[in-house]
Amino acid sequence: MTGKKKGKVLTISNVQCSDQSIEAKAVNRCRSCVDFDKTSLSQLFTFMQYEIKQNYTKRDVSEEEIKTFLATQLENEDNSTFDSLVIVFYSGGMEFKPDCIYDTNGKEIDKDGLLEMIRQSKYFKDKPKIVIIRTYDFKEETETGDVLDAVSHELHFYKRPNKDDLFVVSSQPRTKKGPWIIGDGMNGSYFIQAIIHVFKKMANEKSFMEMMLEVNNCLSSANMPENCKEAVAEVMVLEHSDDKDLFFYPGLKDLEMIVPEWPDLTTGANTVQKKDVIISEWDFYTKIKMRSQNEQDKREAERCGERYSECIRNSDFDKSNMSQLLKYMGYDLKADDQVENLTKEEIKKFLKTKLMEIDNDTSSQYDSLAILFLSGEIKCEAAKIYDKEGVFIPRNEILDIVKECKHFKGKPKVIFVQTYSFQGTYL
Repeated sequence: MTGKKKGKVLTISNVQCSDQSIEAKAVNRCRSCVDFDKTSLSQLFTFMQYEIKQNYTKRDVSEEEIKTFLATQLENEDNSTFDSLVIVFYSGGMEFKPDCIYDTNGKEIDKDGLLEMIRQSKYFKDKPKIVIIRTYDFKEETETGDVLDAVSHELHFYKRPNKDDLFVVSSQPRTKKGPWIIGDGMNGSYFIQAIIHVFKKMANEKSFMEMMLEVNNCLSSANMPENCKEAVAEVMVLEHSDDKDLFFYPGLKDLEMIVPEWPDLTTGANTVQKKDVIISEWDFYTKIKMRSQNEQDKREAERCGERYSECIRNSDFDKSNMSQLLKYMGYDLKADDQVENLTKEEIKKFLKTKLMEIDNDTSSQYDSLAILFLSGEIKCEAAKIYDKEGVFIPRNEILDIVKECKHFKGKPKVIFVQTYSFQGTYL
């Protein structure tokens, strides 16, 4: 694939996170991990130049609503500009089968019927069509699947190759330790996080099927808390095509974003953990910056360093969740609406420019404005905004800029200020 529009990503989420269960604790833990999977996988495909929009996503829908959504999206004439299609199905809850798709009420959906709709899409004919089925099971103990290729670590193919350029992948458990969908000490599920890990490292040089083999290798040798390696899951290849190899080339090499290194699970260095997952995106927020610490107090500096790392991880997670929340609420959030690592004057100039653009755009029809600032340093005060050098920015200077925008006069304007402190103790 060499076009500017690598493809289109559709997401359907029907995960049942009900607290009415004796295993509600596991469900609550799974809820945050499912959200993390969805956010991080969306960011992965965004980095790979795929188009992801709010109206490409559906959640809590019935089987008929899913079919209507797919029919509408697949029949759109704009699809002719895309090189490929990716559809991700998230579903599951208590006691769900790993390779099945479920509706919002937990009813199993006719998977073959959905795949046939995708297969017959005229705008994606002779183009790669990738379906990722992520079905969760929140039980504390699970039954392992019928793993035919467990010893050889080869991919498990369920059907003969098709001629439709259709690839469908899922995963099944290979351990009874539950919940198997969640990595021990990590955020997200093994399957999705392994996909992200492998694609970020290899999408610019390996084919899709080669990368799925690498994902399978990751799942077959994950590190466990007892300092031992264990096979936690296995990739299920439900549909595949071998007429031609699917490459994402030129892939990530042409992107301006520098993708952070992930632990090499293939060699068993580490499990993909929350501390390893850096949500790298164009930020609308001020970049967190830790100022120099007194070298005379090394122990205090070490504590501050640990606190800094913890705050960075939490702030990345906060940014992702807030972005996802606002998108679900219908807010317009574009890549150039997010900035990072700016000085005080650069922040003020950015706000003035963006608000002036809205004023000058006669087609603007926004009902409200939301701005989110995330900033901080070693020693800072709560509810204050800081620039990349730790310089305090008076709130009234920000408010004066917002008040000057004519488009939002008489309309709600919400500003979220989250200030992180990296000091080890609080006064």
